Amino acid sequence: MRVRSIAGAAVASVLAADGGLHTFWAVSGSPWPAHDHRTLSAGLLDMQVPFTPAVLVPLAVLLFGGAALVAARAGLLGAVGRRLPRWLPYLATLAVTGGTAVRVAAGFGWLVTADPASTFFRLNLAVYTPLCLLLAAAGLVLLRREHRDPVPATPGWAPSR
Repeated sequence: MRVRSIAGAAVASVLAADGGLHTFWAVSGSPWPAHDHRTLSAGLLDMQVPFTPAVLVPLAVLLFGGAALVAARAGLLGAVGRRLPRWLPYLATLAVTGGTAVRVAAGFGWLVTADPASTFFRLNLAVYTPLCLLLAAAGLVLLRREHRDPVPATPGWAPSR
């Protein structure tokens, strides 16, 4: 399996799994894996936010859409992916890569500002920031132009020298 395929599968899988969690929370109302929504919010975000369908469903849609478009950029969707305009998977991959890179920078900032005794601090240090660093790196792999990507030719046109 090529590096681009592995990178695309990794990013798409994480985004889809996160979309699945958001869907689960929206449909079930469960705060799993926490005991209550307050604890879940503190552990995930270090602040209190509502875990309501109005908040969770749009996030899930974005995550699933991002997963599909990143998979298309990696060439994992076959004919379906090739039907999309090439700029769409590229821009989605750029957004995911940029977003995870910003999350990495924020994660390093939180290592200085968050309470070291909090669940969020431990999860940020052990899971969130390292995972986002890997996703950003994988996104960079996907953003590189493949050498075999065809350069569109215009009949009768030649580049000037």
